[in-house]
Amino acid sequence: AVNPKVFLELLSVYRDWQEEKAQTICKKQKSLTLWQLLQSLNHSVSPMKTASQHLAEVELGELKERLTEVLSNHEALCNRIAAEGPEPLRSIEPFAVSLQTRLA
Repeated sequence: AVNPKVFLELLSVYRDWQEEKAQTICKKQKSLTLWQLLQSLNHSVSPMKTASQHLAEVELGELKERLTEVLSNHEALCNRIAAEGPEPLRSIEPFAVSLQTRLA
């Protein structure tokens, strides 16, 4: 016959061993999950950087086009004021410079 105290002690030791193994497995699963998450994040960083660079290039290109258009419109307006505008406006420096540039 098995001694009940010895049997309870064996069950207690077995339960402690199971809990320890369960914690070890849980830690390994957490580590694996974190590793997979980190790997997934690392894989997505490169496409995000590339997309960000492309967007910056597109936005910069559009900004350059718009700025060129604004400057062109400004230059055309200055030339028109210098050529056809009222005398008081013609003497203002930007218009006078534009006229000199146009005549040069």
